[in-house]
Amino acid sequence: MARPTSWTTDLADGRSEALHRLGDALEAYHAVAIEPFWDVIRRVAGADRERRAATAITEGTGAMLTTLHPDVRWDDSVLKVAYPVDQDVHLDGQGLTLVPSFFCLPGPITLLRQNEQPILVYPVDRDLESLATVGHARFGQGLTALLGRTRARVLHAIAAAAPVTTSDLAREVGVSVAGISQHTSVLRGAGLITTVRDRGFARHRVSPRGEALLSG
Repeated sequence: MARPTSWTTDLADGRSEALHRLGDALEAYHAVAIEPFWDVIRRVAGADRERRAATAITEGTGAMLTTLHPDVRWDDSVLKVAYPVDQDVHLDGQGLTLVPSFFCLPGPITLLRQNEQPILVYPVDRDLESLATVGHARFGQGLTALLGRTRARVLHAIAAAAPVTTSDLAREVGVSVAGISQHTSVLRGAGLITTVRDRGFARHRVSPRGEALLSG
């Protein structure tokens, strides 16, 4: 086992110089690795929260919890999460806070503090390759070249008015309902939008992956 360095020892002891060095290192890392993508992270996390809320309203809380992550499932009023250690969390009426995160990999984690509401942090649906592409391409031309002019307009229209029905999209974009259905099918298959049925209408939203693409 490696022996602690003088710096880690000073850090463990709470010495101010070591703490300042750690703070400077974290600020430098944030400037390089996080700040350039902060708008993307914020928009994707927001889209994820909206999608979860829509699922809870249309399909129920159990369905929403089950779709958080492959390691999460709702079983007879019990939320089961694959976890490295066995632990039972009893809410006892406290509720549960859900936190979408870009950095919670590979699976969900729990944050527990005595007498405070439990927190479940789960990974958002993201596509790092799309983020890199968006970060280095001009948005307008790049998106049109990728999707085609009409499909790019459909994605824009969904983002601007979500949730939006197929008929409303047809009027907004100037394409037939059948044509819009084809475009939304392709966008949904690419993971750029989600669609839920609500009182006989198909309502479309931009997915976190679609938000990442639009954030360019």
